[in-house]
Amino acid sequence: MFSWTGIFMMIVCGAVLYYGWPVIEAILIMLPIPDPKMFKERVFDYSSRLWNWLMGLLGKAGESLKSSENQGYQ
Repeated sequence: MFSWTGIFMMIVCGAVLYYGWPVIEAILIMLPIPDPKMFKERVFDYSSRLWNWLMGLLGKAGESLKSSENQGYQ
C-alpha cells in the first residue's frame, strides 16, 4: 500500500473518482434501483402484521397467566 505502485494506484483511483464522478452519477441515476422508502414501508408492514399475530397468540395464552398472577393482588 505504501510502495510506489500503491501510492500511484491511489492517485489514479482518486483522479478517476474526482473527474469521473459526473459520469458515475449519471449511470447510477439511470439504473433501475428500487426506492428504499417503499422497501422500508413494506418491511414495517410485514413486521407489524407478524407482531400482531404473535401478540394474538400470546395474548390468548397470556390472559390466563395474567389472571392467575393478579388474583393475589386484587
